[in-house]
Amino acid sequence: LNKKPRSQKTYPVKEGKVLNLILKTDVLGSAEAIEGMLENIPESQTSLHILKTGVGDINEADLKLAQTAKAYIIGFRVKINPVAKRWLEQGKISRSRIVQFDVIYELIQKVRQILEAINKPERAWELIGKVKILEKFLTTKNRQILGGKVIEGEIRKGSRVEIIREEQKIGVGRIINLQESKKNIDRATKGKECGMLYEGDQRVERGDFLLVYQRAQS
Repeated sequence: LNKKPRSQKTYPVKEGKVLNLILKTDVLGSAEAIEGMLENIPESQTSLHILKTGVGDINEADLKLAQTAKAYIIGFRVKINPVAKRWLEQGKISRSRIVQFDVIYELIQKVRQILEAINKPERAWELIGKVKILEKFLTTKNRQILGGKVIEGEIRKGSRVEIIREEQKIGVGRIINLQESKKNIDRATKGKECGMLYEGDQRVERGDFLLVYQRAQS
């Protein structure tokens, strides 16, 4: 194994959920101060795990690591470099996974909020339908306009979806809007064709299937 840089630190990992972080700062002193404050955040169900710390702008390598580890990139007084911006524009990772701050207090508060969201109990999801993708019309960053046919159950506006390609799950996303005959609708049922505004980190291709989920009733 390669020796870790002195500026990199990993927090002890407990059993259960883990919040992976990549920390990029303007100077080494900022990184040390932020790490010290992160250590003082109470950890109950979720452990903080710093995968990487570094000085300088957020780069493509940071984005690739965040994608692989499902991590958040925390930037303090740094920018996203041009190469990383182009990588973001390709929709390979959600922009929401990168948070930038100029005030340490605000950065720490954001990490607390992320931890609270992870720890918040969630209702189970139930499968309500299946859609075959017939066409893709427009792709911008992490959104796509898709055309599809409901082959089982139904699809609803706001639904969570899993992308299935060659019988393998390759990603997840959600349906922002639905249309039928260019009119906005709340749902489309079996046998209907509809247009969908999809949002997610993974691109959807023609021939993919979407498994449609909604929150189970409590």
